[in-house]
Amino acid sequence: MRFLWFGRKKAAAPQAQEHVAVETWSVNNFVVVESPLAGAAGTTIESSTIYSYLATLAQQEQTPASQALVEFLQERGFATLEISNYAHSESLGYSCKVGDTNATVLLGGPVGIARVTTPFHTEIAQAIGAGANQVLAIDGIAYAAFSIDSTIE
Repeated sequence: MRFLWFGRKKAAAPQAQEHVAVETWSVNNFVVVESPLAGAAGTTIESSTIYSYLATLAQQEQTPASQALVEFLQERGFATLEISNYAHSESLGYSCKVGDTNATVLLGGPVGIARVTTPFHTEIAQAIGAGANQVLAIDGIAYAAFSIDSTIE
């Protein structure tokens, strides 16, 4: 047998809401130079191709930083290319051969990339001075610089 209670129910005690820290990643100081060796024939690469090379390399890693870079590049448009000889080195960064041209693509810190490329174009050097911590080189020439930063909110 059930008893009915016609009185007021006690108010539930308010529960404190926990703030959950969320880490967000963003791409900053992004610079692309299509023709870093203006006087040299055969060294000009269109931005869309540079984006494709960079995105293809970034898609090989499953990290929040690489995902932020891929999302950033999706806004600019890119095509995913086939790669071979993918490798990672602590001192140099990431490398692979990309696409039909079999171009060698390197992505890493400015110091490591500077050791294996031609001198940086002025715009890339300025981006590095402004905080860019990643450089993309294609066949020994630096074409892009940027930083991937995280914030905790």
